Amino acid sequence: MASSRRSAKSADRPAGLSVNEAVQAALESVETEAQALGQIGAAASPVAVVAFSGGLDSTVLLHALAARVPPARLLAVHVHHGLQAAASGWPAHCARVAEALGVAFICKRLSERPASGTSLEAWARDARYAALAEAAAQAGCRTVFTAHHADDQAETVLLRLARGAGMLGMGAMSMQRPMAGLNLVRPLLSLPRGDLLAYAQAESLQWVEDPSNQHTDRARNQVRAVVLPALQQAVPGARENLVRAAGLAREAQAVLVEVGHADLQAARLAATSRLSGEGAALVALLSRADVAPVLYRQALCALSAPRQRLALRAWMAECGLAPPSQSVLAEMGKQLLQSSGPYGEVHREGHVMRRYREWIWVQQGVRSLPTVQVVDGLPWRGEAELRLADARLLFTPAPDGISETRLRAATLSVRPLSSSTRVRLRAGGPSRSLKHWHQQFGVPAPWRASLPGVFAGDRLLFVAGLGSHHEADGDGGGAVSSGARFAVRWQPDDPGDFRHCLCAPQQVGRSRV
Repeated sequence: MASSRRSAKSADRPAGLSVNEAVQAALESVETEAQALGQIGAAASPVAVVAFSGGLDSTVLLHALAARVPPARLLAVHVHHGLQAAASGWPAHCARVAEALGVAFICKRLSERPASGTSLEAWARDARYAALAEAAAQAGCRTVFTAHHADDQAETVLLRLARGAGMLGMGAMSMQRPMAGLNLVRPLLSLPRGDLLAYAQAESLQWVEDPSNQHTDRARNQVRAVVLPALQQAVPGARENLVRAAGLAREAQAVLVEVGHADLQAARLAATSRLSGEGAALVALLSRADVAPVLYRQALCALSAPRQRLALRAWMAECGLAPPSQSVLAEMGKQLLQSSGPYGEVHREGHVMRRYREWIWVQQGVRSLPTVQVVDGLPWRGEAELRLADARLLFTPAPDGISETRLRAATLSVRPLSSSTRVRLRAGGPSRSLKHWHQQFGVPAPWRASLPGVFAGDRLLFVAGLGSHHEADGDGGGAVSSGARFAVRWQPDDPGDFRHCLCAPQQVGRSRV
């Protein structure tokens, strides 16, 4: 284990004052957590996790926190990545430091390794945050403190700019942000590393040095060792300016988010006011619980292209999806907004963003479309329902239904239908192709083949998603015209099956067809 000990150095102001002020301000800003942290003698479980690598930055943070918070209310967590031999002694060092401060300590050892082709730095960062979140959840903590400082922030801004980041990326790190249901707090983010060093020297702190920080084959280390010093020399105050620019970018991003959400809400309101005029099948489909609030395409198309992208970003954020890349946004614009065809869809993280005509929605955890289960030779003996493998046939008295005698005389079957099948949805009404009725009632084409028909012998009785079929003479030739009559319906058992909601409003609006 490599460790460093620095002697105290005089300064014009009390050493560590800025560190103390920054930590105190962070504690005060964490509202409910700060109250719990200040309650000496409260419940025994820790209320805050401190990410503790053992290096200079996290050592200063842990020391400053322990001076302001009852140490028993803190939990120092060391994440051991197992990536270098020098790190083998760090957990023991961290345990000794935590013990000296009276702070509980645990070490989280990572067993998994990055997949081939994965950025080592990105994997280590993600794995570290996941381990911290796990430790916090296990300890019942709500807050995680990390020791990022202004030099880290300036490096992040430069790296993000070099990689073509937008306003969101240029904002770099925030003082506080949510993380896996927790509150991630960076109290030292406004302070240069020099202030942390001065604090550590004044307090005679010990810390470990990570030899990998000297490896200039890593982008961040190159920026830290070469780029930022050169920029600081060329433009005095560059580091502070980069940190300030990040703050301005976050403010600008907050405004952009507000604009995106406002445009998104307008598209929702437009959809609400217009959707009721669509066919009953489409209204039922877009009212499902697994369909996010529907958007009206024309409301989005009326916006400028940049505002369209803002609204789409806001939409994806509300759906819990990662920020989309430029290529994903371009594909969303093409499929959901610009295409002249009736359909469009974009797959993203297990979700499908769909458009049918002027309606845009997202389905979560989308399953493959069901196929029609063909069933033949079903006799009916007067039951209220017949159970099938994944559905049921329901029989209800209806004055314009098929006669009981005819139903008993024929065996029933469930079969797929051709789009050219002729269907009459009310007695005396027009006979039109199934494709025509699907278009009129708003059943999107990809769903249509999954909607079966119910037959008595060769006679069509019912079309899922539309309703009962009526022969020209009212009962298929008039051979039997007396006795009880029944309507026959097909209903899937699974409430998650989209056909379930389509079958609920059967024949709504028949007077219009």
